[in-house]
Amino acid sequence: MSDFNPQNTALEQRLCMLTERTLHKQHLIQATIDEENKRLEVLVAALIKCTEKPDSLGAYNRDLLAMLNSTREAVEASLNRLRTLQNDIISMRKEITQIRLLSIVSKLRKESTRDMNEDLVMAEIINKASLLVLSYVDTMDATTGGTESNYALINDADNRAEENSVANL
Repeated sequence: MSDFNPQNTALEQRLCMLTERTLHKQHLIQATIDEENKRLEVLVAALIKCTEKPDSLGAYNRDLLAMLNSTREAVEASLNRLRTLQNDIISMRKEITQIRLLSIVSKLRKESTRDMNEDLVMAEIINKASLLVLSYVDTMDATTGGTESNYALINDADNRAEENSVANL
């Protein structure tokens, strides 16, 4: 029980919650994209129908214009929802990264009290933090897909940092 640290437990709980919220937001993004795809399919079908038998050129143009305007407005609203969700995900990923960094620092400081000098601890903190931040920056390129691969990148960087710290000991 000497390894129990309430701060680490709280960080782990926060990390789990943020991860779940991030996945939920990404599911919302996918649902919005699916909804827009369906809306566009309906529009295309309606456009095809309008071109097959237009009653008159004027009625055809009015119907077509009305459909295009309503679709444009719906797509703009969906894009705004997607931007909001994307910004939420970015904020949560930043917080996840901060929690991971705090966890690394806490773990290394705990190890340092045993048998490492302060310079080596700081070198390890910088090493792990830089790897984690680099992996975070890499994952920001794909904010609306590949969630599992993004987390895998972060975990890989974390694991590489841990392997490097063990190798340095």
